[in-house]
Amino acid sequence: MTLIDTAGLRESSDAVEQIGVFRAREKAKAADLILWLSEASAPVPPGVQGGEVWPVFTKCDLLSPDEKSSLDQGVWISAETGKNIDVLIKRMEDFARAAVAAAMRA
Repeated sequence: MTLIDTAGLRESSDAVEQIGVFRAREKAKAADLILWLSEASAPVPPGVQGGEVWPVFTKCDLLSPDEKSSLDQGVWISAETGKNIDVLIKRMEDFARAAVAAAMRA
């Protein structure tokens, strides 16, 4: 398995950034798993086609309990506090184990 961190996906008039976005979309098409990160206070729906997509909401430490209850899918993390980073890593490990096991059965 390979882990790749790509450029953010956004509209841009900058030619170099457009190339980065194009490459990111191409990588996503070939991915088994896509971690779609967006700020918890302003979630963005996934804008890629490819493998399984997991919404990952960042900066969850800045949300009120009411705001957290509105995000019912995905993993909420905080780089500031480390909250749920272990949960995300565990889920990724489980996903990788299942993918390897399936490949070995094939």
